[in-house]
Amino acid sequence: MVRRQWADAAMWQSLWTSVLVAVCVVVIVVPVGTAAALVLTSLHARARSFAYALMVSPC
Repeated sequence: MVRRQWADAAMWQSLWTSVLVAVCVVVIVVPVGTAAALVLTSLHARARSFAYALMVSPC
C-alpha cells in the first residue's frame, strides 16, 4: 500500500503544491514580520503598546 502511494502522480503533485505554498508563505511572512518588529522598536512606549495590541488582537 505504501509503495503505491509513492508511485502515485497525484501524491507527488499534492506534495509539490504543499511545499510551494509553504515556501511562498515563508517568503511573504518573514519580511512582513521583520518590518513590523522594526516599526515596533522605533515607536515610543505608548504608541508601541497600542500598535502591539493592534497587531496581536484577533480580527
